Amino acid sequence: MSRSHTTTPYPIAGGCQSISATASSARTSSGVGSQTRFVTIATDEAVHYVLGNSSVAATTSDTFLPANGEHFIRILPGQYVAAIRSSADAAVKVSEFAG
Repeated sequence: MSRSHTTTPYPIAGGCQSISATASSARTSSGVGSQTRFVTIATDEAVHYVLGNSSVAATTSDTFLPANGEHFIRILPGQYVAAIRSSADAAVKVSEFAG
């Protein structure tokens, strides 16, 4: 029986961006790097977020992330992360991982 090769994701040096989530959608200032395959999205207050191209905008219908929550998700190289607050302004951190 053969076993497929798996790679453990590892952080990318310098691969962290911040978003100030307010009542209007905000996004990362640049797309994730060419080696990035996953991101961790962490927040201090509840937000909604979405992934997309350079014009992506989050709405309150997008994926919910509760206060002090963290999601580890797959992303395509070059994609951006956009976020909007749920009720209170939030500091959102996006950390990139290769693998």
